[in-house]
Amino acid sequence: MKKILSLLVHAASSLAVAVVIVPAFTAARLPFLVEGAAAQSAPPGGAFTLTVLGNSQVRLSWQPGSVGGFKLTRLTESGTTVLPLLGATDSSTLDTLAPGESFACYRLESLLGNGSAPSNILCATPHPATGSSPGSVSIRLIATQVCTPAPCVGGSIADTAVVNWPPLPGADGYVLRALRSGTAQLLMGSSTTALDFLGDDVPNQPVQMSCYVLSVLGPGGQVAGSSGVLCGMPQQGARL
Repeated sequence: MKKILSLLVHAASSLAVAVVIVPAFTAARLPFLVEGAAAQSAPPGGAFTLTVLGNSQVRLSWQPGSVGGFKLTRLTESGTTVLPLLGATDSSTLDTLAPGESFACYRLESLLGNGSAPSNILCATPHPATGSSPGSVSIRLIATQVCTPAPCVGGSIADTAVVNWPPLPGADGYVLRALRSGTAQLLMGSSTTALDFLGDDVPNQPVQMSCYVLSVLGPGGQVAGSSGVLCGMPQQGARL
């Protein structure tokens, strides 16, 4: 818990740091980055996604079908809470932070007949959306295979963050800030998705938390509003 707390504090302090604009990371620009889970249906508990809805409320969603249901754990400054057990056919749930809670992190476990399978950890920090915010912004982590030109054979497995938001009429563009790397992607006003490549999944290396803020650009490229902070922390063996 202390590790996650320190990572979130560092992410929040990074909001005031200048960023470096990098080219938007999209499937069109990187045709040989393949989402491993896209070729087949996600397993039960896979596609774990956190969506910030506003008013201290978040939605967690995932692929249903686990034999024993699902266990959802929430981490806040107040401690760790196991939420009520979810059924095998459940695919989402809503959670509301108590007044005064400054962040929440979540981990989903698929309860199997011979144990459990965890998800990655997803978090939302307290910084409220401001101005013309992009609305319900979501984050999830996917496994990607980085390889040479098609057909894709071999290659290393890496984690990639996927940030989604609904269309915002009148937006001239968006900027997705990656707080850990200090970079940002400049995106078109018609965009609703951005990807951030987290790097190779190297065993026995320290787990890194990556946090993001999505800003809306209005006339003249001025920031018209921003989302709260969303974070993802890859976990070894997580269901994707």
